[in-house]
Amino acid sequence: MRKNPAPNGPSWFEVIFGAVLSVALGGVLGLLLLAFAPVTVVKALPSEEERDPKAVYFVEGSRESNKARNAPAKRAAFLDGQSVTLSEDELNVLAGPPTPFHRPKPAPAKPGAPPPPPPATPAKADEDTLTMGTANFRLQSDKIQIAVPVTVNLLGLGQKIVVQSEGAFVKHGDLFAYDPATLFIGACPVHRVPYLSSYAREKVLAQKIPDPLAASWAKLANVTVEDKTLRLKMP
Repeated sequence: MRKNPAPNGPSWFEVIFGAVLSVALGGVLGLLLLAFAPVTVVKALPSEEERDPKAVYFVEGSRESNKARNAPAKRAAFLDGQSVTLSEDELNVLAGPPTPFHRPKPAPAKPGAPPPPPPATPAKADEDTLTMGTANFRLQSDKIQIAVPVTVNLLGLGQKIVVQSEGAFVKHGDLFAYDPATLFIGACPVHRVPYLSSYAREKVLAQKIPDPLAASWAKLANVTVEDKTLRLKMP
């Protein structure tokens, strides 16, 4: 009587493919967990002794209107083709009404009060997967930090994350463009992931400049950050 041959085990190709797939899925899951991890929003970095080494901090740029009274006049001068210098407060005031970078904490319930009702479910899901808020600017000695609060509307999450970057302006062809050296989505260091970094730049940071500003921006001879001041120099 003929015996059935022993069943063949997985081939080397199947073993290697399975291992690669597991590593890839684990990497994607790890990136997602980091992206949705909470970021600590502060007005200034805590001291080295008080800083949490595992935390990712976001230092919000200043937006004091009393320090930006000349912002509208400087915007008009720039549109008229003049060189201008802008402070951190002026940049943030000109950017528009601020968007909170974190959800406000609910007020504590009074003793004996009924629990608050659950949030209402919208009748129609938001068509945009990503909703960008108002950009926030922070000027350092020779670099600029640009951060954008982004709401992820996928699968009804409504999760808000902070996209923050730090870099300088460089000339690409005939135009000056922002070139971030570091880029974080939540707590995920996206600048270390080439393809994801390019995607984040195009979707979040590469926002279209309004036409009146774009015409003046195209004429710039130089764009620098010096002494916590953005300098827009015309020819």
